[in-house]
Amino acid sequence: MNKNFLSAILIALNFLPVHSFADQVKINITAKVMVRTCTISSGSKDFLVSLIPGDLRNAAVGVPFSATFFAINLEDCPSNIKMAHVNFNAESDPVMPNLLKTTSDSDSDASGIAIGLYDSDNKNIDIRNNLTDFVINHNVNINSLSFSAAYLKTSDNALPGKVKSFAFFEISYD
Repeated sequence: MNKNFLSAILIALNFLPVHSFADQVKINITAKVMVRTCTISSGSKDFLVSLIPGDLRNAAVGVPFSATFFAINLEDCPSNIKMAHVNFNAESDPVMPNLLKTTSDSDSDASGIAIGLYDSDNKNIDIRNNLTDFVINHNVNINSLSFSAAYLKTSDNALPGKVKSFAFFEISYD
């Protein structure tokens, strides 16, 4: 009887629907292998450059005034890195396109003013096309890449007020 019972169960199992599902899933893996570079100091990431107040009364159109210095600091540079290349990106001013456009959020904002970026030799960094090179000094712990920002009148009809602008930088190495 056990043989007949087992045979009956096996026969019954053959008639049960068997569902077998299989899916093939494609996984895309992307990565970038890099050589270690310098570390951008924490104070040089997403920082604010507060320009000193500027006086429009004696400012001439196109001449920088009230410059404020700032630096991008690099630490722990590997010995194989000899140069750092800094590129600034931002929206350019419509009147003087080599300068940074200022934003206008309210009626109390200045008008006819742009912001100029300058390298350590006080040469204007054209925001449309720029690359500033720095030699990495391995005898110091921190390589300080020096820049400045200044106001510039873009019009004789410039009006005083709050000035705000945004820029981004990228660093590449050799």
